[in-house]
Amino acid sequence: MKAIIFDLDGTLIDSAQSILVSMKRAFDYCGLVPVLPLEVSLIGPPLREILELLSPESNSVQIEKLAQTFKDYYDEQGCLESRPFPGIDKVLHELKSQGFVLHIVTNKRAYPTLKILTYLGWSELFGCVYSTDTFLVERYSKTQLLGRLKMDLNLQSKDCVYIGDREEDAIAAYENHMKFVWA
Repeated sequence: MKAIIFDLDGTLIDSAQSILVSMKRAFDYCGLVPVLPLEVSLIGPPLREILELLSPESNSVQIEKLAQTFKDYYDEQGCLESRPFPGIDKVLHELKSQGFVLHIVTNKRAYPTLKILTYLGWSELFGCVYSTDTFLVERYSKTQLLGRLKMDLNLQSKDCVYIGDREEDAIAAYENHMKFVWA
């Protein structure tokens, strides 16, 4: 195995409460009530997809306002309320010490992802960290990000494993002909 690639939210860290609190703050600030309850099952897809699903108004201006309000709070404070799952810190350090190369592919935006990794002392553990907005030219899906990581690092699918917690993660691995492990 040349590369162990992790999803972040729900796989390495429990960020559910911080994301839900940030969403509630965004809806409150914008004077809107989400059309669905704010539940953990919503977390995983990119932010705009979640907000479009929850917003009673489908216009792009309102979605952008919700997204920006969410980002302002989450990026400043909310993301630092995420906690590693029990034992994960030890597992990551153990894998690294055994010579495995670790990477992250996540739907979380790059800024809070890197802030969380720094806060947890994990920045040095991961070679590449790919988020939906890592590449400024276009936003990539998780499937595309895994493919891009393989291409950028000249990795063969057989030499990689992707570890995640959602069906979307399993599909992304499958579409890249990569082994998948459920977190």
